[in-house]
Amino acid sequence: MRSLVLGSLLLLASTVFGGTSLTTLYGQVTTRTNMFSDGDRLTSLAMIRDALNRGIVETCRKYPAVERYDTMYVRDTGYAPLLASDFDRLHAAVRISGRTLRVPLTVIEHVDLMSEMFPTLEANKQDRITANATINLMSPRHCYTFAGRFNEHPKFSLAGRTDSVEIMYYAIGGLLSAAGDTAQVSPSYVERVIDYACSIIAGQRGDAERAAYYLAMFESGMNPTKNREEEGKK
Repeated sequence: MRSLVLGSLLLLASTVFGGTSLTTLYGQVTTRTNMFSDGDRLTSLAMIRDALNRGIVETCRKYPAVERYDTMYVRDTGYAPLLASDFDRLHAAVRISGRTLRVPLTVIEHVDLMSEMFPTLEANKQDRITANATINLMSPRHCYTFAGRFNEHPKFSLAGRTDSVEIMYYAIGGLLSAAGDTAQVSPSYVERVIDYACSIIAGQRGDAERAAYYLAMFESGMNPTKNREEEGKK
């Protein structure tokens, strides 16, 4: 019986995804959780929408589902620049100094700052002196994010100069509201959004096996199309 249930779930999960609008996502979730397309007395479309939005957030946090570029300006005075409102985590950063010099920055966690900075203190000790004209931009440099801001170590402190930093980051996709809204995640990860939403809805409906199945699909990042044949042989 269990193999039959899983087989039917795999068949539903392997359905070719034809779009990413909220209406299409409604259809995917209701089909895979065995309910009518407009919901029922246990599950409203609003509940499905909320589950999908939770799926978007969790997918973006776990996978590189939304990739963004941003350029910010680093000055010798003032606070570290603010990050974009959709920022989740930093992938890479490059300082652009003058017209041609591009200096890659090593991304570290804020909690690792003290252990990572010691080897560079001597080489960059002049960075701690405001308006130091001999600042060494080519020495090892680090960057990290904290409290919604982008930070560098050693801090750039050349008086009167403004450089830009190009960052590549992973973002949280916009949430869905109207029927025509489209999920702002890479097509490669739309299935993960559906998996997470199905896990929530199935759990709310008391279907523990289906909920566990879709949560496992979300966590593993499995492609149901590729794995259907192997699962059917068990």
